[in-house]
Amino acid sequence: MSDVPVTLIWGLHDMVSPVRVADHVWQTALKPRQAPASYWLVPCAGHYLVHDQPEALARLLELEFASVAPAAPLNLTTEPCAPVLVDRH
Repeated sequence: MSDVPVTLIWGLHDMVSPVRVADHVWQTALKPRQAPASYWLVPCAGHYLVHDQPEALARLLELEFASVAPAAPLNLTTEPCAPVLVDRH
């Protein structure tokens, strides 16, 4: 298995690949790995995160590249459309 860290970011309203796909990928492929991984849901986004919530996506990328990562579960802010950190290991 790869030791490359992975961040899974999924739009809650993705009609192309529903959240159940992200849940499956997390549970079967990413969570069991030894490498660091995190799983974020973006509540007001669909399939095209960069179009639907570009500021939220940029903030998540900044946060994931920072040296100190938050623990899960976590709402990034108190705004209704704020990304939610579902799990991290």
